[in-house]
Parts: sequence; C-alpha cells; structure tokens
Amino acid sequence: MKTIETERLLIRKWDIERDVDDAFEFYGDEETMRFIPGGVRDREGTRATLQRMIDRESTEGFGICLEGDSSLYNFCTLDRIFQSSYFYRQPKTIQ
Repeated sequence: MKTIETERLLIRKWDIERDVDDAFEFYGDEETMRFIPGGVRDREGTRATLQRMIDRESTEGFGICLEGDSSLYNFCTLDRIFQSSYFYRQPKTIQ
C-alpha cells in the first residue's frame, strides 16, 4: 500500500514503534472497548494487536492508519469475507 497524504490526512500502514502509544489510548480505554471483542488491552496486548494487523496487511494488502497533527486519531481495517466466514453466503442458483 502506498502512503497517501493530503493537507489534512495521512493514510499509511501501521508502524508498531510509532503507533503503539497512540493505539494504547483507545485499546486501553474501558469505555472505548466496551463492545469490542477481546475488551481492554494492556500495552503488550495492544502491541500484539498491531502486529496481527501488520501481518494481515502483508498477506491481504489491507490496513489503513489515519493520522492528524502527527498523532494517530483513528484507524480502519478493511477485510475480505472468506467462504469459511459466518458472514459468507453462497449465491443461489436460479433454475
């Protein structure tokens, strides 16, 4: 994935050393993580989560980190729905 930069936005891949402190602010926040599977994470759990996302970026090519004022403020990960997924539905054939 190429880095995309505009006047107000930077879209780039994750960088553990650069992003772990900012990511811990939301992964370590009880209110933010209230409905997120896995719940609140400590700093090492946050680092492990970032590493999993980085590993998936290298095999699937998806992962976006949004940045403003040189600190992480939001992120989005795009995912494929595989056939083994609960959400995957086989198309019906009309005869």
